Amino acid sequence: MKPTHRVCEVVCDIKSGSSKWIHQTIGLPAFRWQDGYSAFSTSVREDLELRDYIRNQKKHHRTTNFLDEYRTLLDEAGIEWDPRYLA
Repeated sequence: MKPTHRVCEVVCDIKSGSSKWIHQTIGLPAFRWQDGYSAFSTSVREDLELRDYIRNQKKHHRTTNFLDEYRTLLDEAGIEWDPRYLA
């Protein structure tokens, strides 16, 4: 992303385009993205660590579920969150 891109617009474009593709290509008429999103940035120095994380996601998520990991990311970033929306 360029610094001039707005995260909300990029996410909207991704959700819209992928929903259209899923409906037309896979044929899941009931598919719908959840409301909301999160966006985190990383530095170039973290690039190799992030790539390793992505490569090992399946293995990693055998022991840590998405919601627990997501809550940890929010806590580490100092972001307050409402448990009603992360159940």
